[in-house]
Amino acid sequence: MSKAAQTASDIRRFNRFYLPFFHLLTQKYLNSEYSVAEARILYEIYDYGKISARDIVKTLCIDKGYLSRMLKKFEAGGIVKREESGKDSRLSEISLTAKGKSLTERLAAESNLQVEKELAGISDDDLEKLSCHMAEIIKILGGGRDGDH
Repeated sequence: MSKAAQTASDIRRFNRFYLPFFHLLTQKYLNSEYSVAEARILYEIYDYGKISARDIVKTLCIDKGYLSRMLKKFEAGGIVKREESGKDSRLSEISLTAKGKSLTERLAAESNLQVEKELAGISDDDLEKLSCHMAEIIKILGGGRDGDH
């Protein structure tokens, strides 16, 4: 088996462990009405402040049609708003409403608490190792991206 094939197998094994460990295979994120993908899109909009749908598609590698359906749902729920881009009139910029910001902040806080609970009982040394190893993974796979976008 080539090194790349072995690494691919190792990554898949890690994902099979990681996703259920952090409860990411549930249909709804943190017992909310939102999927993991929807919560991730909200976080992306929150993090950027204003972002185009094109940039969300590029950043998250998701289907344009899927994103469009989610954004329509968010607009109907008063979570996001669209405005014409000041840079390019062909694009609209998506931002969170006050309701959307509050929701995203709540989901992020609940996510942090969930992860902290899962990490309880792990020594500070092992937590430091875990953080360093994750940073190294991002560095190797990220191609210059820092993992936040």
